[in-house]
Amino acid sequence: MPATAFRPVEGAEPIPGYRLEALLGRGGFGEVWRASSPGGFHVALKFLVSGEAGAERELRTLRKLREGHLLCLFGVWRIAGFFVLAMELADRTLMDRLKQ
Repeated sequence: MPATAFRPVEGAEPIPGYRLEALLGRGGFGEVWRASSPGGFHVALKFLVSGEAGAERELRTLRKLREGHLLCLFGVWRIAGFFVLAMELADRTLMDRLKQ
């Protein structure tokens, strides 16, 4: 990741109108944050490290998917060091749902 890359932190606004509120999780390709969006709606912002081959592959796959049981993708941006995906915010994780 370049030294000039954006660092996701609470209160940051990586995309105009989208403010980070809380880290939801980390994975092999990046992080997911709860954020407020224009109009006050809550979304999940997924930060994929732009230099990772898996991130590019995930974006290509997401472009092709249309499935009613998957969360909606609202937008994709590229900022210093990351692809940022704005997605529908789920009520809970898949693990929480499985335990239920």
